[in-house]
Amino acid sequence: MEILSGKRLTLLAGLLAAAAVAWAAGVAATGDLRLPPAVDIRQGDAAAPDTARVSAEIALAKDAENAEDAAAALAHYRAAALLDSRIVDPRSPAFLGPGFEARLKNWIAAQKKGGAGGAQARSDAAYLFRRMYGGCG
Repeated sequence: MEILSGKRLTLLAGLLAAAAVAWAAGVAATGDLRLPPAVDIRQGDAAAPDTARVSAEIALAKDAENAEDAAAALAHYRAAALLDSRIVDPRSPAFLGPGFEARLKNWIAAQKKGGAGGAQARSDAAYLFRRMYGGCG
């Protein structure tokens, strides 16, 4: 691999300097130093969440909880969180609340002790936990 030196390096430096001067002249002429508008990658350009579907998944999760089926409850909570991640964000007004957070921690503790639910329930609980505490999901 050849390292730039001598005339090539001088030429590259000159081109970069010319580009910087041209950009500075453009800023001076327009007074516009703003960068192009950015897209919020957390929200993107996606449509608003389907609140009816989110509510339906949460209702199914609560029914599963009442039936003491933690695996099904976790699956429905995960489906709801995939539709609207705000439900597992403690800073959001849509957050499911501290009661949900406590139940999630209990489910995780039970699974660590060999509780029922299987690999999919562990995956669902881990996903919800990561989303709640700022992980990548």
